[in-house]
Amino acid sequence: MPNERLNGKVIVIGGGMGGLISAIKAAKNGFSVELLTEGMGATAMSLGGINIAGKIAPDKKVESPKQGLQKLVNRDRKHTYEFGLKPELTPEEKTEKILQILSEEITWLIPLLSREGYSLKGSLERNMILLNALGGLRTVCFAPQSFAAGNLLDIQPNTKAPMDDRLRIGIIKIKSLQDFYPQFIREGLLNYFQFEKQVQIIEMDEQMITGERIIPPSEYALLLDTEDFRELFLDHVSLIDSRGFSHLGFPAILGLKHTEEIQQEIEQLLNVKIFEIPTAPPTIIGQRLIMALEQVALKAGVNIHFGVKVVSAKNLDIDYKPQIISIDYLSIVEEKKTITGDYFILATGNAIGGGITTEKEEVIEPIFRLGLGKVTNPVEKKYIDSTETISDSCWENSSNNSFIRNSRGIEIDHQFKPKQNSRIIATNLFACGALLNSHYGIEDHCGMGAAIFSAIQIINHLKEDMKGD
Repeated sequence: MPNERLNGKVIVIGGGMGGLISAIKAAKNGFSVELLTEGMGATAMSLGGINIAGKIAPDKKVESPKQGLQKLVNRDRKHTYEFGLKPELTPEEKTEKILQILSEEITWLIPLLSREGYSLKGSLERNMILLNALGGLRTVCFAPQSFAAGNLLDIQPNTKAPMDDRLRIGIIKIKSLQDFYPQFIREGLLNYFQFEKQVQIIEMDEQMITGERIIPPSEYALLLDTEDFRELFLDHVSLIDSRGFSHLGFPAILGLKHTEEIQQEIEQLLNVKIFEIPTAPPTIIGQRLIMALEQVALKAGVNIHFGVKVVSAKNLDIDYKPQIISIDYLSIVEEKKTITGDYFILATGNAIGGGITTEKEEVIEPIFRLGLGKVTNPVEKKYIDSTETISDSCWENSSNNSFIRNSRGIEIDHQFKPKQNSRIIATNLFACGALLNSHYGIEDHCGMGAAIFSAIQIINHLKEDMKGD
């Protein structure tokens, strides 16, 4: 059983959405929390919003999270959203309960993120349709303000209606910027709007201030957070001929910390609505979200260990019940350390976040050595072990995407405790987010929502467990 004290110690492994939400909620509920993270994880690859249930079949997006959830809970396979709910609930009751849990937590989270300069716009009533880095369409119900401004449902609510002659979109191609693909973006918009003359690429040549270097998005965003570079950049922006355009889409590099301020300055200069379009992963939008969540966690009292790699765990049988008592990790200077805890939450993500890897011909979870079956083919092994980032469009268009859609993952019980061969690994070990085999984040456009839901359910179980002691 956990140590007998007023509040237990929670060790969270993984610093993405699931890990940070787990840590924040645990700290807010009186637990002592240590979070270990090697890097920003897969959340930094994301579009920075919250998707709850945006797609129910290939190329079939849904208008609202409720509509999507109704489809998910009626499937034969059990979805992450259904764990922790009473089994006797009807699909309609499950849908309402899931929405209630998510509504309470997102309502609580949004003001905290806003205080850190990360404003989310949207609602649980309807999904937005937004562009990804390759011009594909993504559905989310909450998105950062600069991204939400490009909601295609607001720009042209009815694509079957005659095109508004006043609608004209410009895509800004910044000459020095790496990993932004305006031609793909244009093609995606043309597929959506069906009117070629309404979408144009506008090249912005600012190489005079960048020294003709090709600059990655993360560096460009950092430069725009500095006053001197921003002033020079805005001087070049002012030269853009925005006459006749209703909207201009800029690559999502408008600062890491001062995005809304820069967006407003550009809108005032050009007298036109501005929105951001993601670059190739890792995205600046995803990095902004992680940075804001980290600040919320630190202010909640979470002790974050950055740049560490968890390598192993020690477990014992206590009163004939297996429990994790400590984990070993390598610090940023490669020093091996041990940390003990009462509860452990595994939130390391799937292959992209490093939560799944291969060993010889086996797919495994590397920290607790959970076997996830044999590698099915060389393509799967290459994908799981790859350190390269791939856009959502590449994933969705893959001809061999059973593993990409996260069918690989760990099995859990109704309390989110990992199982191996139908047996619980440890009574004080939990798992959340994209690591679960019930998490179909890319396939169902629900990754962030399912990560939040699983994290919240775990903390609820911890609270009940502490009461039982």
